[in-house]
Amino acid sequence: MEDDYKFETFNADASSFDREFTKFLNSRSSESWKVKSCSYCHDEGGKKLYASCIFKK
Repeated sequence: MEDDYKFETFNADASSFDREFTKFLNSRSSESWKVKSCSYCHDEGGKKLYASCIFKK
């Protein structure tokens, strides 16, 4: 059986990133996607955080 991969970028305000990112990951998990890897960064002012993730199914 061949694996499927999916790339997605997520962003949210720094103040709510943890909560919103958890919701995002849980929604992917409910669709049977598993996190393969994620990388994180922030905007210049540090007000927004970003996550780029690769998922595997």
